[in-house]
Parts: sequence; C-alpha cells; structure tokens
Amino acid sequence: MSAKIGEFRNVKSLFAADRKETEELLIRATRDIPFEPVEGDGAIVRDRYGNEYLDFHSFVGTANVGHGRIPVLWQPGKILNALPNDFLSVPARQLAEKLIQITPIRGDKKKVLFRSSGTQAVEAALKLSMAHHHFNPRESQSPFCIGHFTNSFHGRTLGSLSITDSKREIRRKYFPVLDWVLYVPIPFPQCFEIRGVIPENASHDRCWNSWHEELERTNPGFMERVHELHVLFMELVQGEGGINPICPRVLDYFAGECAKEGVVIVVDEVQTGIGRTGEMFACDAYGFKPDIITMAKSLALGMPLSAVVANIEYDEDGLDADTFGGFTLAAQVALSVLDAVPIELERLKQENSFQIIEQVLSGFDRTLVRDVRGLGMMFGFDIEGVRGDARRQLIDRSLEQGLVLIGAGRNAIRVMPPLAITKEELEMGLDIMENVIQKLS
Repeated sequence: MSAKIGEFRNVKSLFAADRKETEELLIRATRDIPFEPVEGDGAIVRDRYGNEYLDFHSFVGTANVGHGRIPVLWQPGKILNALPNDFLSVPARQLAEKLIQITPIRGDKKKVLFRSSGTQAVEAALKLSMAHHHFNPRESQSPFCIGHFTNSFHGRTLGSLSITDSKREIRRKYFPVLDWVLYVPIPFPQCFEIRGVIPENASHDRCWNSWHEELERTNPGFMERVHELHVLFMELVQGEGGINPICPRVLDYFAGECAKEGVVIVVDEVQTGIGRTGEMFACDAYGFKPDIITMAKSLALGMPLSAVVANIEYDEDGLDADTFGGFTLAAQVALSVLDAVPIELERLKQENSFQIIEQVLSGFDRTLVRDVRGLGMMFGFDIEGVRGDARRQLIDRSLEQGLVLIGAGRNAIRVMPPLAITKEELEMGLDIMENVIQKLS
C-alpha cells in the first residue's frame, strides 16, 4: 500500500543500506538525493517502499511532459530498437523534419545532427563551428577562439567541459583541455527583472550597466574585440549555474555584433528546451534566432537522444558520427513528446500556472529567500540566512514532506516541475515548500 504525499513513511535507514550497496558498485558522479524512485505518473513519483512524492525538478529536466505519459513503443519483432547512422531511418527523418520546422534558427538552410546526450550535442556543435571556420577561414584570427559565459554549464566530456564554468572544481583537474584553442570567459549578464515573463519595452538598464561594469573589470576592451571570436556559446537561462535568465539587452547586443563580424552563436537548450520556459525553446521566449541550437534531456523523455540544429556552412563529409544518434525507438518517443508539449503548455496557460508559480515564490519569506527569477516552469531563488547549509535543510525537510527539490549554482533552489503537473499539485508543492521555509526562519 502506497503512502500518499504528506503521509511520508520514513525510510532513511533502508535508503542508507541501499546507498551503501550502490557505492560499492558505482563510481559516484554527483551527490545523491535520498530516495529511490521506481515509477511515476505525471508529476507524481513513487519510491520502492511505497512513498509518493511530488517531483519539482522533472528529474533534472529530463521529464518535461511528465512521468509515464508517453506510451512504450517496444514491439518485439516489429520495431528496430537500434539503427546505426549507416542506414536510412524513417523515424529519424520524420523527427529531423519536425525539428527543422519548429526550431528558431537564423536562415532557411537548417540541418539536424543526432547524438545520444547533451554533452555530445555540445561537442558536435563545437565541431560544426570549427568545420565552419575551416570552410570559411578568417586568416587574421588564430588560434580558434571560443567565447563562453561565467557560471555556464555545457557538459562534462572534455570539449564541453572546457567551456563549462559552473563546475570549476571538476574543470581544474582536466583544464586546459584543448591547448590550441583560446577560451574567452565573459561575465554572465543576469537579468533581475525576469520573473515569469520577459517585460516588454523594458530598458534593462540595471542588468546592462551591472554587466558592462563587470566586463570592463574582468576583460577590459572586450566590446571592441568581439570580432576576435569564432564562436560564442550561451544558455539563455543558465540551469546548473543557478537558474539565471540572460539580460535581453545584452543578448541583442551580441546578436548584432556577432552577425556583423561573422561569429557563430550556439545556444545550449539542453535544459531550457522542449517547453521548459513556457515556449518550445527559450529562444522563442526571447524572440532570438542563433546559428546553432543544441537540445537533449526531455527531447525523448530521458532516453539517450540529443540533437543539433544548425544553419552554417561546412564540409559535411566524415565530420562526425554516433552509433546510436537518432536511433529508432528514441526518435519515435521524441515525436510523441513534441506532439504532447504544445498541449501541456496551452493547458498550463489556461490554468494560469505560470503566474501562480511566480506569485507564490515571490511571496516567500524574504529573510531567507532572495532573487526569485525564471521563465515558464523554470524558476530559481537563492536561500540563505540559516545556520548551517540552508539549501540542504530545505531540500531534506521538503523530501520528508513528499516534495523532491534539487539545487543549482552556489545556493539556489531549482523549481522545475513537469509540464504535466495539475494546478492542484502545483499549489500543494508550493505550500509544502513555503511551510518548510517558514519553519526554517
């Protein structure tokens, strides 16, 4: 018999035994959240001891359309579960056609490259950018110059890790990775005015001035040297870095300068894409069209599938390959996901769920909660002021009440429920969080 949310059955001792056994078998990658989910439905997940939880992070953004909502497509004897890139694939072709149709890329010659994970998509985007440079060389610029932002996260393989700033403790052990590449870290221009929607006709003077001062302090004269870049990687809302929306005015500046100087812009939508920000892509929310977009995580509901959609010139022959990129089963799941996302987004808009999450979070106790920010169903806030690790206490005590949260950045809480969440479930999760915060203050 399952224990409903709020009727939590304490399984700490059981989980401790499970964790000990797991640590004897697996190299530990990240800090464990102390529960072991086995099944789910929409925004509800259950552990193997019968407890029910509200998922408020969509398993780090991999389950945007909700748990258990896409039918299992496995049909023994009828569907090829894997089809390497050497062969033509109808589902992969259909998915590429769909992505070309919906992805906001500059120009009209889009093509798609399938990979198996977010970091592989970023690696592929790096290769595409380098190939584009060789196809269209700028003789005066050498070595190859990559711009990226502070607090960024683009992956943990060696190429993507080299432009990842939010995991410095990891990068220090391996960096510099590509010693023939010049990396240019740029202060991230966080916008302080984006809470739910991007304000229309706002000057964004505060975030522009703050960013410009920091840029001149850390990289003086950079605005006169944008032309030295070959490619600029960015997240429009940083995920692992702390849920930080980019300042629209700074984004417009880079869009103009990079287009003028021939600098390729890559937007990493691995966490923001597939409906997370209230639109299919964060680029849609900002009205921005880059040269390349990467996506993964929720594209195939956590199955190993990522995609790069690009509109740049390059020599395609033998550029890159991935045995399982765009494999049949994952491509079919992705097609179902892309059909489901617009339906869920429209329902959330009708239920005013985007406004509810912003209004409730903004009303939290200001002695602990700072800087509520975000778009759609991707919000964050900083928590501080309690003796000890305030964020850890909030996560642990919320879990005891049946609410699953995770952190981001140095001291932020990430609020990213599945798009399938009902209005009642959303309000219940926010109530649990608010009650825990009140008890901590």
